[in-house]
Amino acid sequence: MAFAYEATVGNDNCIRLGGLTIDVPPKRGRPSFARARVLVKQHLDGRWSVHYKGELIARHPATAVIDPVRSWKRREKKSSSRARSMVHVYINSKPAPAT
Repeated sequence: MAFAYEATVGNDNCIRLGGLTIDVPPKRGRPSFARARVLVKQHLDGRWSVHYKGELIARHPATAVIDPVRSWKRREKKSSSRARSMVHVYINSKPAPAT
């Protein structure tokens, strides 16, 4: 059992989820995974794994089990209300579809 997210590998061969960066090493026959859509899983013990077309391509050490898909960003100072001064921002990943 794990939390799973779809993500896109960046041009620098890294995946970014919130403040977490996962480096994807080159594989034999494939030096770069740039722009590839991958499945990123956070296992219940906190470990991370990255899968491309069903193949494990990267791992990352354990972190706290939290939802990295959402982050908060302050708005510009045009609004006086504290509630309106925070905006919910989604990063370039989303929860994986249920299978």
